[in-house]
Amino acid sequence: MSVAILLFILFLLVLLFSWNSIWQRYVPPHIQVQLSVSNPSIRYGEQAELHIIIENRSSLPAPNVLCFFELPPQISLHQKSDNTESSILSKTKKAEEVSFVIAMRPRESATVSYPIFGIHRGHGHIQKIRVELSNGFSTYQFTDIATYCDIVVHPAHRSSSLIQQSLHKRPGTMPTLRKLFPMSTDWVDLRPYQSGDSMRDIAWMISAKQRELVVFERATSLRQQVLIVSNIQLYKDYWSGNIPSVIERIYEETMALALSLLSSSNALITILTNAIKGQRSHAYQLLHIEGAATSRNQFRIGHELGRLSTYAMDPMSAVLASIYRSQLAPTHIMILTAYEDEDMLQQYHRLTQVGHEIHKIMIPIQPIQDQE
Repeated sequence: MSVAILLFILFLLVLLFSWNSIWQRYVPPHIQVQLSVSNPSIRYGEQAELHIIIENRSSLPAPNVLCFFELPPQISLHQKSDNTESSILSKTKKAEEVSFVIAMRPRESATVSYPIFGIHRGHGHIQKIRVELSNGFSTYQFTDIATYCDIVVHPAHRSSSLIQQSLHKRPGTMPTLRKLFPMSTDWVDLRPYQSGDSMRDIAWMISAKQRELVVFERATSLRQQVLIVSNIQLYKDYWSGNIPSVIERIYEETMALALSLLSSSNALITILTNAIKGQRSHAYQLLHIEGAATSRNQFRIGHELGRLSTYAMDPMSAVLASIYRSQLAPTHIMILTAYEDEDMLQQYHRLTQVGHEIHKIMIPIQPIQDQE
């Protein structure tokens, strides 16, 4: 082998080494990746667009840029068929991965988009994306790039037979939703006051002679104020764990109840919960809403319920005690719960003593297997 060939090979090796050194020094630190979503709060089953923006800020090319990251369990690249358990998170299913390869010229930016679907209620996060770079001769493993992309998926919205049956029951020992004020079209029962009656039922003091008819007229009606309390405590030790299928059922029933009340009575609704939720302005209050069951109100309810955790921060008795301490005027309290204990029963009694009407909607704890 001649000296010229050896020198040429040596020159190529030096050139390759220099290229690799220069490329690794200037290109990888100047690769920027950002994630964004077209709609950060989507309804269950709704589609959104996930955008990955890659930018090469260096003066050298990046022939092969491999990006891959995991999707949170709340979203998927594939739409899920609608069924009764589709909002339950799986404990065994592997996280879905997104990966793609792109070639970039100097100082070029590119956007890659994927359609995503909301398949599970919850607050999902994409916190990092891994980028693997190649200059055409060697591969450079780039560190993870931190990203901040959040998406909220609302609870599944289905008509609830449990809620409809509860709202149409006749008043009994635990009265269902009814007006606490007589309206212009109501019949008013005249009877002695009994222990446990709501003080707001007594609107007038009446004196009538024998065989005398008393007629009441009321020109205006008052909106109903309703407290919906969503309890996700399933055990005496509220921090000891949960059952995802039951928790998701409670959130879905809470949404169905709120929309039913807005549709039927145009009520003033306040939703309270003992679920963990970050940056809450009030300890238990989740949402205050009024008006009809418009798409905007439905979106607000779904968004707030979608952000909730499946773990309780306090026992249910603490939520009921806070209602008692707030000294609210007597109102309807609709409680969705799958669990009761003595502390809760004591709080029920205290609330009814000051005029509140409590209506419990028991969520059955069924042996539903989490989806795989």
